[in-house]
Amino acid sequence: MIEEKVRNPSPRSTTDTTHIVGFRAMADEINKLACSSLPLGPEGLDPTVSIAIDHINGQEYDPYDNNHTFRNQTNLPSTLILQQGARVMYLDNLLFEHGLCNGSIGVVTDIIDENTIK
Repeated sequence: MIEEKVRNPSPRSTTDTTHIVGFRAMADEINKLACSSLPLGPEGLDPTVSIAIDHINGQEYDPYDNNHTFRNQTNLPSTLILQQGARVMYLDNLLFEHGLCNGSIGVVTDIIDENTIK
């Protein structure tokens, strides 16, 4: 089966394929490439950029100044770019009762506002 995949690669684009990479920077570059190739909606809405808000002992920390503090402990990015058509993967089990668990993959279909993504 593996040899067949190597001889006859899928004609699908690299932007609609799930990639497993060894470095977060490579994943970030693949995500930027995929998002930049998506068409904008009819309203021409720009992508939404969500910036992480980290807290230590109840005090909010700037994600850029303290990126080194958290990034060695988690696989979560400092920023997340969302737009219609973007593929997303859920990274925890907080909504397990709704059928969403770690590794669930979906597609952003609508961005209502910065707090409501479908």
